[in-house]
Amino acid sequence: MDVGELFALAIESHILGQCQIIGSCSKEDKCKDGSITRNVMVFLRDSQGNHILQVRSMIKKSWPGSYDPAACGDVELGETYQQAAHRELGEELGIQCTLRMVAKKRRTVCYKTDTRQVFTGFFLGVYNGDFSPNKEVDRVEKVPHENFERMISERAKGIEDYLVEEVAIMRSYWSV
Repeated sequence: MDVGELFALAIESHILGQCQIIGSCSKEDKCKDGSITRNVMVFLRDSQGNHILQVRSMIKKSWPGSYDPAACGDVELGETYQQAAHRELGEELGIQCTLRMVAKKRRTVCYKTDTRQVFTGFFLGVYNGDFSPNKEVDRVEKVPHENFERMISERAKGIEDYLVEEVAIMRSYWSV
């Protein structure tokens, strides 16, 4: 197994809620035995204030066809949150831009019978260019803020509980 397939196992330190790396696990093992891993959520807007969302491909194992932030994914072993956020943007949307980490939260994420404990790094950025999405992404949408808020509040098709939770965390960092 190469290092790119390994994820860091973390424990929560009681000092400022930080996480400490204690080992590694495979993609298949990250939901087992109460393991805590790390992931990133990248929220982008364009200069007109539109939210940039991706729709997950139907080939994805979890939440196929659902809306996601611009990019998201696991932090690999040896990576920082910042490195993972930039890697995911490049892999999923084929772009790079300046990102600012605005929060880190410990969360429980559930999909069908899998429950994951994660430390999530939340990032904000602004991007105005074109996208080159990979096969994990069905499409990229630019959604005006008012429409996005309506999609979240009405739980529109493709809006999952995890995205509602992430948006609640991010609202205080958005300037409308």
